[in-house]
Amino acid sequence: MMFYKSKDFCMGLKVEIDNQPYTIIENKFISPGKGKAFNKLKLKNVINKSIIQKTIKIGTKLKSADIIFTDAIYLYNDQDIYFFINIKTKEYHEVLKDILLNEKKWLKEGLTYSLISWNKKIIAIKPPKFIELKVLSVNNVTEGTMTAKNLKHSMLETGISIKVPLFIKNNDIIKIDTEQEAYVARMN
Repeated sequence: MMFYKSKDFCMGLKVEIDNQPYTIIENKFISPGKGKAFNKLKLKNVINKSIIQKTIKIGTKLKSADIIFTDAIYLYNDQDIYFFINIKTKEYHEVLKDILLNEKKWLKEGLTYSLISWNKKIIAIKPPKFIELKVLSVNNVTEGTMTAKNLKHSMLETGISIKVPLFIKNNDIIKIDTEQEAYVARMN
């Protein structure tokens, strides 16, 4: 088991606080005129994505969170269980619907995702930065309903609704930025 000293704290570091894994997203070293110096941390929970702030005295140690990222291909789902296969070991992984949270909308058979494990248990998945999806339907836009940015709503094959440019039609394949949940380009 590894521990990090307060001098080692940096953005992206994975630590365990109150038996929960966190990623440090902001670290401020504060040295007041009176009293002892401390670190003010902003942390993001790896499991539920909540953000907390924590003040840590200089010299305090935090336990490292042994978080492992594994590349796996999404195969299929059977009701509330989603099946993936590890690219390297060919081992199958079952992921419960509750773990997927907001990422379920990016699942497409045959694509590679990162399975995030902590204490040998899958706690989350991370979709690729960009994904190509088929447009199932788009809203018809008339001259009177055009928006300032000339965008319209579309429904994609995974069930997510994204705003797309007016030239996008049904059955087009489009590239989506999964982090921004935004249209990037038409692929066909």
